[in-house]
Amino acid sequence: MVFKLVEDINLSKDIILKINDYLKKPMKIMEVCGTHTMSIYKYGIDKVMPKNIHLVSGPGCPVCVTEINYIDSAIALLDKGVVIVTFADMLKVPGSHSSLLKEKSKGKKIEVIYSPEELLTLAECNKGNEIVFIAVGFETIVPIYADVLIRAKVKNISNLSFIVAIKRMPPIIEYILKDKDIGINGLICPGNVCAITGSQEFKSLAEKYNIPMVISGFTSSEILASILKLSMMAEKREYTCINYYKSVVKREGNIVARKKIEEVFDIDSSFWRGLGEVSDSGYKLKDSYEQYDALKKFRVKFNNIEISSKCLCGSIINGMKTPMECIYFDRICTPSNPLGACMVSNEGTCNNYYKYRRDGQ
Repeated sequence: MVFKLVEDINLSKDIILKINDYLKKPMKIMEVCGTHTMSIYKYGIDKVMPKNIHLVSGPGCPVCVTEINYIDSAIALLDKGVVIVTFADMLKVPGSHSSLLKEKSKGKKIEVIYSPEELLTLAECNKGNEIVFIAVGFETIVPIYADVLIRAKVKNISNLSFIVAIKRMPPIIEYILKDKDIGINGLICPGNVCAITGSQEFKSLAEKYNIPMVISGFTSSEILASILKLSMMAEKREYTCINYYKSVVKREGNIVARKKIEEVFDIDSSFWRGLGEVSDSGYKLKDSYEQYDALKKFRVKFNNIEISSKCLCGSIINGMKTPMECIYFDRICTPSNPLGACMVSNEGTCNNYYKYRRDGQ
């Protein structure tokens, strides 16, 4: 183990030297995965970059991009006597006037789970209660949601439904690439998402928008290697997507997982916190599964609500701003008192800045 650690450190040092020697032009590189965000700040990867490489975080944290509407809809359903079920990191996410944590402190029925698999047991053991789950996440977790609903339908479970807040990664990347003001020159693609979707959609985007992309793993050396490759591709004007995570990611993705998604979900537009509605960037339940759509089942109106002007989440999510540019960061906005979702999640940019970059450097 010690030898492996020394080997990784030496490899990382070699890659850093090559990055410093190779790239001469300014380059703005975005990562769009919350796990990449955590690794970059935890291991200080941004600190060792040459001055002409600027690393920014994109919309890769599922909690951070969940719009206010979804939280408000869940809170509205609490007044109808349902049991809201969620992952723990969603509790503090602020809605327009409250959060699930605040509602739970008032005695409202809110349960925390750690795996979607728990939903079936929860519904079967509480047949007298309506169980409503806030389904958040990217393509990585969608096959699991689909499998739960397929089994719920087979078992004829009628007291389970979803508030679907699931996002698709390629359309939001295209949304960002279209914005010339953001000015991304390279993209570190999410290996976990690509494991499901495959690499082809990202390759098409790279070629369409003339931008180098690398599908990366999550260790510090893998991320550094991806940055080096992006630097080399930019210098040579090679605009395609290279797969540096071949042990997990295949061109066609995970066919079994994709079939499960296609059985249960259709592609739909989706609302992103601070960014608004983006076409084809989410999922909705197919008509054959609409009995599991909580908003339809309980006739809850879904209204688009603008994010608070106090929070720069939208500008941070799309790479326009950093947390240090927000006047509320580490003053009013902290993990114990978050103004926006970017401070709530362990994958959020603000949360990681708070833990690792509060010195402002």
